[in-house]
Amino acid sequence: MEALEIFFLSIAIGLIVHLLVRWSERQKARGAEDASQQSSQTTGESAIGSALGEVERELRESLSGESATSRCADDASACASCTDSCSEAERAIRRAPRIVYYDDEELDVLAHRPIESYTDAELAMLREVAETLLETDHEGWLKSLSMRGILLPPEILQLVAW
Repeated sequence: MEALEIFFLSIAIGLIVHLLVRWSERQKARGAEDASQQSSQTTGESAIGSALGEVERELRESLSGESATSRCADDASACASCTDSCSEAERAIRRAPRIVYYDDEELDVLAHRPIESYTDAELAMLREVAETLLETDHEGWLKSLSMRGILLPPEILQLVAW
């Protein structure tokens, strides 16, 4: 009889642990959902801040050369054998919006270069574009730079972030 009691007690404990794990996962999902809703309702300044974080993350990834898609082959048949993350990354690239240029195609020479390598003329080019942008275009321009792999020095970033 004692073995039967231990058996049922272990089943009960396992059930409780299982329910706690599922409850914890749901709480995390709700927290992530709430965070995404809050971020979609942010003010312009915090939206620019989140865009800056995204820009920084994407540019670090592109400069380090460690993106998920860099491990995939170019043709679709070869990528079919890649990992799930690779396939998902490939699908995300296909769904990604096209780069929007703000009459700043000349800035593409700065793509995938560290800020320290910019010349004074290149910094002047960046400053000129930043100063002539409409305030409503700041967030879109930062996204465009991110997609093109262009880093902004802090002094120019302040022009469009504030």
